[in-house]
Amino acid sequence: MVEPRKKHLINSCVVIAGLLTIVPNRSLYAALPPVSAGAQSQEGETKASSLSDNQSEKSVPRAATSERETIFALPPVRFGGKVSYELRSDASDDQKIVQQGITSTLTARTNTYLWQPWFATVSGDLGVSVLRYSTINTYAGSSFAGNGNSVESLTSKNLVTTGNLQLNVIPRSKYPFEAHFSKSDSRINGTLSALSGYSTMNYGLSQNFDSPIGSGQLGLDRSQQISAGGGETQQDSLRLSLAKSLTGYQTVQLNGTHSKNTLKNSGETATQSNLSLQHKFSPSPALTFDSVANLSKAGYRLAQGNQDTDLMQLSSFGFWRPSEGPLMITGGVRLLTLANSANNVQMANTGTGNASRMQNANVNFGANYDYSRAVRLSASANFNTASGFGQRNVDSSQSVGATYQPESKKLGQYRYDWSASTSFNNASSSSGTQRQQRHLSLQLSHSLGRSYQLGTGTAVAVNGGQSLSSLVRSAGGPTQHLTHTGSVSWNRSSPQGSTYVSLSGSDSRSMGDQDESFQMVNFQASSSIPTGRYSSWSGNLTIQAVNQHSSASAQNQGQFNGTNRGAVTTSTGSLSYQNQRVFGVPRLRFLSDIRLNSEALLPILGGPQDQEKAAWENNLDYEIGRTQFRMSARVAQVGGRNNKSIMFSATRGLGD
Repeated sequence: MVEPRKKHLINSCVVIAGLLTIVPNRSLYAALPPVSAGAQSQEGETKASSLSDNQSEKSVPRAATSERETIFALPPVRFGGKVSYELRSDASDDQKIVQQGITSTLTARTNTYLWQPWFATVSGDLGVSVLRYSTINTYAGSSFAGNGNSVESLTSKNLVTTGNLQLNVIPRSKYPFEAHFSKSDSRINGTLSALSGYSTMNYGLSQNFDSPIGSGQLGLDRSQQISAGGGETQQDSLRLSLAKSLTGYQTVQLNGTHSKNTLKNSGETATQSNLSLQHKFSPSPALTFDSVANLSKAGYRLAQGNQDTDLMQLSSFGFWRPSEGPLMITGGVRLLTLANSANNVQMANTGTGNASRMQNANVNFGANYDYSRAVRLSASANFNTASGFGQRNVDSSQSVGATYQPESKKLGQYRYDWSASTSFNNASSSSGTQRQQRHLSLQLSHSLGRSYQLGTGTAVAVNGGQSLSSLVRSAGGPTQHLTHTGSVSWNRSSPQGSTYVSLSGSDSRSMGDQDESFQMVNFQASSSIPTGRYSSWSGNLTIQAVNQHSSASAQNQGQFNGTNRGAVTTSTGSLSYQNQRVFGVPRLRFLSDIRLNSEALLPILGGPQDQEKAAWENNLDYEIGRTQFRMSARVAQVGGRNNKSIMFSATRGLGD
């Protein structure tokens, strides 16, 4: 007897085969455009040949009817695949991990259309991978192993499917529709991440339109990520955009987005919704107004508590500048309301919460007037009011300024520049101890520089500068600030390579109410030199020393005691060598890279490479036909620990 599952499969195949052999009713295709001239069905030709001789061809529109019939055919499919073997060893001061694995992948790709190319196109690929990994962890000095070595072994077998599919319906019309699906897995990317791998699945659709009410798009997407440990996250997003040109100089655009992130294991969610309406009005090239109304809502449902934030904002900005005119005027206004409510687990148990509401209004104005090529006048005004937490603050400021910067002058072989500027600022506030403040500042600066041509493509540049500024305040005494800068650089550029070396320094000192000083010296060198037809060297080095002294910090913070903190030196550098044909062997490539960083960033600020104080990596690749070999060795120092890694992989491609 036939098993129920096999019987169901046989019946399904019979039904599909029957559907493929049915000739569609011609009346269903009467309103559709004809297919290509050669797409005539066998049945149509048979019926046409059986007509009597006295019947004219005009009485039977054979070509028109047969051309509208659909031919069912399997799309072209290209098959391919690869087999790869990987071996990797990672060792640190107290742990060693050895991993090896075999990955076999079979892929199938197609790119075809449905009925006619203008109607719908389909493209996609499917991959099936079989993974087998083994991992051995060795811990040195483990407490539960009696201060000896502890060994853990793990074997993993997985069947992984990947691929993507995309459907485009009437793509060249005013209403194109698109749907897509994709699935990927990090465990088949050649990094031996069987223990920390994850799979990602994305699918969604989008509908574009160009109608009398405007042009826009509506889209929906969902993304799911599953880690090797079983954690699953899901992100749903909805987007809408609509643009309409009201006149030749006036446009309106509406944008809306909504996203929801869900952590399936704990049920925690985070939602974000935004809706904005933008209006742009440009009656002339010299005048532009841009206004935006924005609504935003964010909500968090976490294990430690809930939080909701609502934002409403209305802003408008104007810009006016006649063509090649000396005057430019800008202005803007903004209204904002922010409401926030939060409650943690303890507040939820007691029935209490924390809610706040803040409002802000701002009006600003600015004007610049180019009196001449060397003189520029400026003025600005700002008014701001903010209320929240039972308080209301009103701030305003006005400023005027002038800058004089003539063209450079030649003093022999040197280039001399100088400038002068002054500004007056008046600020008032309804809060704080100093309700009214006035500042008057004056700044003078000049610089001298020269460039020496030592030969073809080789130059030396020398520059020096000095600036002096003085600040007079209504509250407090005057303050003077003196700064000196200097730099020298050497640059060589030729078809054989380029080299750049520079040394710069600066000294800045403040006198008056604030006794501060700041010195910095910076050295930088970079070079790229080919050593042959297939090999080259490249590298860069940066060394910086900073010295800072501040008596004001000692009074305000009580930690420097008004003494010199001393110089702090940091350095970063890298040196790389690459050869595209090692030992004269074609397709045998070698890359060596050394990186140094005396002040590595904290883990939260950068990636893994930013956390390394020193790293040396070497890669050797060889490719012959469809077979690829790679060997990699890496030594790095992270947080005082030495990490070593060696990896070997061999991959053989098959088919397409």
